[in-house]
Amino acid sequence: MYFVIVYLSSTDNVDIDKQFLYGAISNALEIWLLVHISSKTSFQFDTCPRLLHKLKNSSNEARLHRTVEIQSVRMYQNRIDFNILGLFSLKYCLLFNMMSEIMTYLVILIQFNTHRMTTTIMTENNYK
Repeated sequence: MYFVIVYLSSTDNVDIDKQFLYGAISNALEIWLLVHISSKTSFQFDTCPRLLHKLKNSSNEARLHRTVEIQSVRMYQNRIDFNILGLFSLKYCLLFNMMSEIMTYLVILIQFNTHRMTTTIMTENNYK
């Protein structure tokens, strides 16, 4: 996705900041899409036992009743959880944690940048 955006916006004088911004936006969209799809899939999986019990209640077969009971217990005990190598769970809280970390580092970078600008102005004023 990043390469498509860069190709569409490519000119001879493409600013490196714009390329970085396009890459960051495309990566953020890809991560959001992965989290969204995995969360929706987990939600749908959590609704399956309820649907199975509705099916069980509409039938009078004993074999179907036992099969539904076994499968619904399995589904409740073995919930689907998408994760990345067992380290990060792909849920919406991952996005919130990432955004809070990004904001923290941005605040630190802005503070360093304003400190550098004030020292530059002070040294320029001292030499005049």
